[in-house]
Amino acid sequence: MLEESPIQIPNAMRWRFKTIRKLLKETVPMTPNNGATTVKPGQRVIVDLPFNSTVDLSTFSWFFKGQTSYLGASDTGAEGYSTALFFPRNSSSVIQSMQIKINGGIKVDIPDYNFVYNMLHDYTQGADALKRRQVGGENSDPSNKLYMVGNNIVERRGYSMGRLNADDTLNDVLRDRQEYCVRSWLSLLGGNASTNIIDTQMLGIVTIELVLAPASMLMKSTENTGLAGVIPFDETGSGFYKDEVNRDRLIANTALTGVDVAGENVSYSLSDLEFRIVRYLMPPEFYSSLANTLGNGGVYKLWFPNYSVYTGNAVLATNKSCTTSFSISTKSLDYVIGTFRIPNYDVEGPVLNTRLSRIESLEYGATHGTADNQIDAGLRRVYNQSRYFAHNGDSIKTTQWKIGNTPYEAQNFSPLLLVPRGSGRRG
Repeated sequence: MLEESPIQIPNAMRWRFKTIRKLLKETVPMTPNNGATTVKPGQRVIVDLPFNSTVDLSTFSWFFKGQTSYLGASDTGAEGYSTALFFPRNSSSVIQSMQIKINGGIKVDIPDYNFVYNMLHDYTQGADALKRRQVGGENSDPSNKLYMVGNNIVERRGYSMGRLNADDTLNDVLRDRQEYCVRSWLSLLGGNASTNIIDTQMLGIVTIELVLAPASMLMKSTENTGLAGVIPFDETGSGFYKDEVNRDRLIANTALTGVDVAGENVSYSLSDLEFRIVRYLMPPEFYSSLANTLGNGGVYKLWFPNYSVYTGNAVLATNKSCTTSFSISTKSLDYVIGTFRIPNYDVEGPVLNTRLSRIESLEYGATHGTADNQIDAGLRRVYNQSRYFAHNGDSIKTTQWKIGNTPYEAQNFSPLLLVPRGSGRRG
């Protein structure tokens, strides 16, 4: 849909003029050019930006429908329910690596994209920003979610298990099945390049290639096991948690399964893939001015932050003494971050929070299981994210960086070890 902008052109598009009377723009939908319609862990999604177009990279976004598998129940679980899997915090967590190519040449190559993204996100995003991102579909707080089921909105709190229906079209809550989107990116697409407005007629074919993360990034819900008897439907059982969200109580107790209920292999899938970007439709004088500027010696400059990842050898959690060396050549080294990943980070497990919902809360979950509630209560280790993305600094006493032959002063972190974990962190 075209719209005429009443404002002046963006700063990034100003060359040798101040205003243009007719500035039109449209949102262009794009589908993967490698024919991908449904993708799973480890598979690629490849898309080209519109050719011969003036586009705004800061508007690049990716929309998809995501769903996970489920893990079943034990013979001591609640009948009709299953242990579930959740997508991690931040929709960008599904991207294991990203490459951006211009005319086939690799200009951006970020392995472990999701780990870098989450680490930078934790350092830079405040609670207010997280709330805005949740509204935008970026899955910023999986501990407190809403699902549209028919004409009903279902609340789900604290990583609760899900109801298992024979008709899989009714299993949106169990499968964490929703529409998700990625609106914020790193590097060239991150909004902090030298210009967000590029002309693909000058640059050529711009290709974005994404590789999906392994299924081990998923988070397990409360496990559907360990009941000693039925779950009462009154305020001593499931009724209490129904009351919390003003829902009608069940009309009977919830029985035990009595037999093991088979689940599925740990996995996920993304479907209905669509990318979008804003394209500007400029009048002829814009392109004439652009050509004149370049013809008179002007240079089209495009620079942007890039990210390199280096992995050292594994060390004991009780003795993290190590040295990792790497070489990088750049005119601008903004910062260096060093961290450890926790043992068995690549094995799916429960979210790294203090508490999960109790099994008696069934699919609605409990308020005490949400990240906000735990942070406000001053509980420890409220990371609200998959163990796959944990960047662990526990027990580090000192650290020192050396760039070239210049050593920087060693930092003593011993006093920080006394700070309660999770204090002040929203995420």
